[in-house]
Amino acid sequence: MTGQAHHDRLTMTGLHSPTWNEKESIVYTIDVMKIFLIDGNSYIYRAFYAIRDLSTSKGEPTNAVFGFTNMLLKIMRDMKPEGILIAMDSREPTKRHDAYEHYKAQRPETPETLIQQIPVIKRIINALRIPILEMPGYEADDILATAARKLSVDPENEIYIVAADKDMLQVVNDRIKVYDPAKDIIIDADYVKNRFGVYPGRIPELMALMGDSIDNIPGARGIGPKTAKEILTHVDSLSELLENPELAGRERWTKLIKESSDNIKLSYELATLIYDAPVEINTDMCRMREPEGDKLIELFKELEFTSLLQFVSGTKNMKVESEIIDDPHRLKQVVSAIRGPVAFDLETTDRNPVLAEIVGISLCNESGKGYYIPVSHTCITDIRQPALVEVLDILRPVLEDSSITKIGHNIKYDIICMKKYGISVKGKIYDTMVASHLLNPNKSNHNLEGAVLQYLGLKKAGYREVAGKISSFAELDIMTAAQYSVEDSAYSFQLKDILFERLGKENLMDIYQDIEMPLISVLVDIEMAGVKIDTEQLKKYSKDIKAELNGIRDRIYGIAGREFNINSPKQLGEILFHEIGLTPVKKTKNGYSTDISVLKELSKVHTLPQEILDYRSLSKIKNTYLDTLPQLINPSTGRVHTSFNQTVTATGRLSSSEPNLQNIPARGEWGRKIRQAFIADEGNKLISADYSQIELRILAHMSRDTGLLDAFKKEIDIHSLTASEVFNVPGGDITPDMRRVAKAVNFGIIYGITPYGLAETLKCSPEEARQYIDRYFSIHPGVREFIDKTIKATRERGYSLTMFGRKRPIPEINSRNGNQRSQAERMAVNTPIQGTAADIIKIAMISVKNLFTSGPCSAKIILQVHDELLVECKDEDVASSISILRAGMENAAELDVPLKVDISSGENWAEAH
Repeated sequence: MTGQAHHDRLTMTGLHSPTWNEKESIVYTIDVMKIFLIDGNSYIYRAFYAIRDLSTSKGEPTNAVFGFTNMLLKIMRDMKPEGILIAMDSREPTKRHDAYEHYKAQRPETPETLIQQIPVIKRIINALRIPILEMPGYEADDILATAARKLSVDPENEIYIVAADKDMLQVVNDRIKVYDPAKDIIIDADYVKNRFGVYPGRIPELMALMGDSIDNIPGARGIGPKTAKEILTHVDSLSELLENPELAGRERWTKLIKESSDNIKLSYELATLIYDAPVEINTDMCRMREPEGDKLIELFKELEFTSLLQFVSGTKNMKVESEIIDDPHRLKQVVSAIRGPVAFDLETTDRNPVLAEIVGISLCNESGKGYYIPVSHTCITDIRQPALVEVLDILRPVLEDSSITKIGHNIKYDIICMKKYGISVKGKIYDTMVASHLLNPNKSNHNLEGAVLQYLGLKKAGYREVAGKISSFAELDIMTAAQYSVEDSAYSFQLKDILFERLGKENLMDIYQDIEMPLISVLVDIEMAGVKIDTEQLKKYSKDIKAELNGIRDRIYGIAGREFNINSPKQLGEILFHEIGLTPVKKTKNGYSTDISVLKELSKVHTLPQEILDYRSLSKIKNTYLDTLPQLINPSTGRVHTSFNQTVTATGRLSSSEPNLQNIPARGEWGRKIRQAFIADEGNKLISADYSQIELRILAHMSRDTGLLDAFKKEIDIHSLTASEVFNVPGGDITPDMRRVAKAVNFGIIYGITPYGLAETLKCSPEEARQYIDRYFSIHPGVREFIDKTIKATRERGYSLTMFGRKRPIPEINSRNGNQRSQAERMAVNTPIQGTAADIIKIAMISVKNLFTSGPCSAKIILQVHDELLVECKDEDVASSISILRAGMENAAELDVPLKVDISSGENWAEAH
């Protein structure tokens, strides 16, 4: 089936798109022409302050550009104007500045980061082919007022001024209205009268009396909005009031008007808009033109506005043709012709690949064309569906051919599905989702639709858009499913070369080919292996913890003096701040906050907050682990299967989801009990291999600090050494508390901890914490130098770099916002260390897996928790498995200090850890 071709020219999706004739004039078939006149400066400022800290991966600020562009596109989509124009302020002083030197004087200087965005905004406006009007010596308001008056003369024009300042309301009449996009309301004369008590023509008089703090219009001293409205009801005009102040209505008001007569006259002059600015304007100038889509696509890509690309569809001469294969003989023909790289995608019944059943399979081995093989659609159809077993047998030779490269977007999912059906996908693997993440690790979503928009400039339908409200892909009609699935494969196939080239330019090819791609097969095996859970043990623990929770609940009710919903922040706030009378720490839009930081602070002065914290902690353990894990056991395997994600964290760390098994508590009574429920099969053991202080060892390697290097080479306890140095005591005199402080300092340095942060951790004063940090740096000058150099290098190039070349853009490091810049500096120091640790454990996983599979050893990795690998093997293979683990992990990277691994085994995870 041939997919609908993309238009030969670019159009704004969803926007009013006029018809073009051969001479590029526009043919309109409308009775009234809606023209929108936009106050550019006002909305650029609003966007700048409404959206904070948005920038490109290179550190270029884009918050104002994004906010203003979004507003502009929304107007074009929702209001469907036939004409549009944007007015901008000039930088020259205006007549109002000449009349009053303090006019707008209180406004802060325009931020540099906003100034540098103005030219970019104008580029977007020009690409949209919207005229910009600006006149030296005139404000945008005056240009809008003049343009509105001139254009409203034509009876076929309906004028809407897009503005939020009340001074623009004076222009409103039967032909001119104001549109406020933030509130999505159209303001007419009646609205003005109801809102301000006067009709539009008297707005300057109202402002003359009450003043305007935004523009620094003085008004009459002592007269506010309410009084000003009341006074104007007694006179027909401001001039009448100034000539006869006694008409104000009250003796005090009369006195105020007499005293402020000059200010009132000045304010009236400042508030009155100019209607005869020397602006050349006519209807044709404002007519909507076809946007220059190519320019918009390039701009949105340059600015990394992926979400806005969906409003532009572009010509790429890419016609995705889909052929539905309903005959095994035809499938054999297609498969026999595959010699080079092939992209494939599975449509299934479940997000979890271990549970999923295949509904259909798409293939693509040439640009613009693909094939769809339906196997288990449940919809009513005349299309024949080949048997899945037969289809897989035909596909097996290609999928298991090591000489053929396999391409996919999140290909790990498809490989697991295939492996479940007995097919081992072999050959080089190319995952476009992982490539997208390496190129932009700060981006939160790397789905195929986003990648297609960003790199191909095309809009691809998402799953929800195609599937609608159906509960399973199997219910989708085959024709629609074929086009959707083939586009998945075809776009992945096309993205491969584009992303490959970009990886090369960014020097990311090595980390992609040597670490991320080989890791996929390791993760496939881990996810398929799963972990065994002792459900009876968890049920027992759940009963135990319920009894403990009941006891805490009773204590909470006793302290509070009554029963209430402990899980309700509102009711808890009522108890803490109104009935008990504790001082609120911070406020939210719904009342006073009762989050963990607030409760910790309040626990210093009252017992109830700590009881609440204990209750919440145990409730989370019960609900998240004890009660939930048994429900997640796969009935076919009897084990829990998590998914590991390579495209979630900006540092390169793996994350775990559905369920998150990296978040199992490691410490405390309940952490130990939960881990006791992670067990080995009968006749097997679990082995835990955990890197010892890997981040501190990486710090020693990167900083070349002689003290740290020497300590790790001599295998000295680093925390005891730091305690000895910081407290200036011999090793034999170090107390457990001293070592605790030293440990907090050691790890705090890696994360750029501040004296305040360390003080919070150690429960000491910030000054005492500062002394610990200063003492540490005086003893380890190499670390101080490393931190300074790393921050400087990150500031210059805009990104951090791991030992293996992984990049993380940190544009905020050049921010003018001190808090944001400080946070970015801490990130710049920590990311190379944490990212290098993440790279090392990945390399170790690849090495260990290869060593396990190269011999008769039964061991397999079943879980990765950051610096730890959990392995399951037969009892008789424990010794050899430990030997392999130690070799694979300790030789994963060459550092100036040895990598050390703590390894132990047991019947369950707690015993092995």
